Amino acid sequence: MKLSTCIVLIAFMLAGFSSLHAQHYYRIECDISIKNKVAGEDGMLVLGRAYYDKVAGKVVFDIRFPEKEVWVIEDTLVSVYKDGETNQTRGMEQYTQATIFHLILEGDLNNFGLQGTTYTMDAVRRDEEMVITTWVPRPGNQALGKIHTSTIDGALHGVVFENAAGKVIGRQLFRDYQTIRGLQVPKEIIQVFYREEAEEYQVYSFSNIRINYEGNEDFYNYRGPGRR
Repeated sequence: MKLSTCIVLIAFMLAGFSSLHAQHYYRIECDISIKNKVAGEDGMLVLGRAYYDKVAGKVVFDIRFPEKEVWVIEDTLVSVYKDGETNQTRGMEQYTQATIFHLILEGDLNNFGLQGTTYTMDAVRRDEEMVITTWVPRPGNQALGKIHTSTIDGALHGVVFENAAGKVIGRQLFRDYQTIRGLQVPKEIIQVFYREEAEEYQVYSFSNIRINYEGNEDFYNYRGPGRR
């Protein structure tokens, strides 16, 4: 698995939907560990620290392993900085404001930020301790598939993604919640992509989490080498 591919998958992992409340919380940072495994290939480990500020509108990853790099996800671009130069820039469909970090700060992680978007709630059912909600695309969004979310005690437990044909294309599990300054933050996210050629697994672990920390401005407002 190439490092550049992992960056795009991270962008997919961060994809969610935005909202407009809980403005008291505006930034989050944490140590991050990413374990990636594709069937039939060697696994990959990435270690670093992530920074997200709602005002700056970007996610910055200060990567220390397997090599020193800075990844910046902003608007529809993913940029990689290495050895003082821009090593790679590529486009993506999701916007930075719609990230897992954003949903945590907004207090919208429990419904994956789907309320008030191109999706509408279709059905709700209980399965023992889980409450499972099915979300369907609003009219005019035929290219999208259903999304199923599950919560336990009000906290997001899992998300299942379908394509427009009803085939499951991915799953996410949210585990080991920690309450930080009144916010529920998952310390682990497990993600599975179902591809035609092979299944792909990713495990994201978060630690040393800070909310609204006044410091590390060079990363929260990262402008690229020589422009901090």
